Amino acid sequence: MMTLIGNVRSRRQAGRQIVFRAGATFMLLCAPFAAAAAASDTTSSSALPTLFTSSEADQGRIVFEQHCAACHGEDLRGKIGPALVGPSLGSARDHTTISIMFNVIAFEMPAGAPASLTKENYAVVMAYILQRNGYPADAHPLSYTSAETLNTPLISQVR
Repeated sequence: MMTLIGNVRSRRQAGRQIVFRAGATFMLLCAPFAAAAAASDTTSSSALPTLFTSSEADQGRIVFEQHCAACHGEDLRGKIGPALVGPSLGSARDHTTISIMFNVIAFEMPAGAPASLTKENYAVVMAYILQRNGYPADAHPLSYTSAETLNTPLISQVR
């Protein structure tokens, strides 16, 4: 696998410079999957763990709209930033975990102001992303600390 840590690429949008650091972990999250691989990743949403509350996901939607939608799209399907929903996000074959995704979000986002949100805001944004990818809500909240260490596979149910 290519090592891309430290590479920097820039894009222009609306006359201002936006810089994206592409770490190896981030590239794993953005890597496109072959149609055959995506088709073979079938996990029912009932088999997915419940990791957050619906209230957290609702709060996460608001934070996402304020800080993330400009790059990742209001529908989370990507704009100048990668899609955060669907087969390009996660599959059983790529072994991406929720903690890998969360740590990229918490330490590298938002672009231009990494790690600038509160710990609670990062946790609720992760809850929202999980909800939009088919993970069910429950009564147990997702904390920043638990999200940092969750070795649960990140598998999108959205195609």
